[in-house]
Amino acid sequence: WRRGVYMPRSAVSPARSRSPAAGKSPARSKSPARSKSPARPATPAKSEKKADGEKKADEPAAADSVEPSGAKAAAKTTSAAGKSPKAEKPLKPAAPKPAKSANIVFVLSALAVLVALAWVVLVPAGGKAKKPKAIKAPFASEKAFDGQKVRAKGFQGSHVISFTDKSCPHCVEATEALDGLEAKLKAQATKLAGKLKVAQVDCSKHADVCTEFGVAGDSEDASGYPMLLWFRAGELQGAYDGERTTQGLEEWAITKEEEGSLTQ
Repeated sequence: WRRGVYMPRSAVSPARSRSPAAGKSPARSKSPARSKSPARPATPAKSEKKADGEKKADEPAAADSVEPSGAKAAAKTTSAAGKSPKAEKPLKPAAPKPAKSANIVFVLSALAVLVALAWVVLVPAGGKAKKPKAIKAPFASEKAFDGQKVRAKGFQGSHVISFTDKSCPHCVEATEALDGLEAKLKAQATKLAGKLKVAQVDCSKHADVCTEFGVAGDSEDASGYPMLLWFRAGELQGAYDGERTTQGLEEWAITKEEEGSLTQ
């Protein structure tokens, strides 16, 4: 409303447009400049930052490629030029060194085994050590004789055979004498080895043999126990008339050997 007359705003705007000197309306036309939407694409800026970060990460490598300055740089370059890159050798596993204690353990275990074996051999279940078996004169049976001859099987030396009985207390001495001489003959501890053999006949088991030689039986001429007979090359030579000890038997045989009557 102007002076009672209604005027539309379109009619007034031309009047206002004449204030170009004031410069306000043209200044208000800066609204197009305020729209900074075209400058918003910040994503390229972020990508540029990432690119800058990658460049910074690559800078150490680039710095390494830069040649050092001065004499040190020259020395480094010459040493680098003189040395060729060496291929890395695969690491070999270190061989285990034998421990000294292993040898000691082995020796101790071997000794323990030997002691255990000796204990088993020498000590029976009862806990007492076994005595070495005594060497005894071999026993002869009917197969060893042919009548009143000994089956010598080519042996040209002498036999001393003892006829005994288990119930005879006096036979123990004769048996021990023959056993002692047999041990010497086997060990070759006497010069009679190979020239003299000893044996014994148990008349309680082989009564027929003892009767054949007149040792036992119902005959009044039976000599009784013990009886030691001497055979040479299988033939009966007579009764032994020496001492019934190991030493007595050995001395008697040595005397016969010196006389030349011990062998055929």
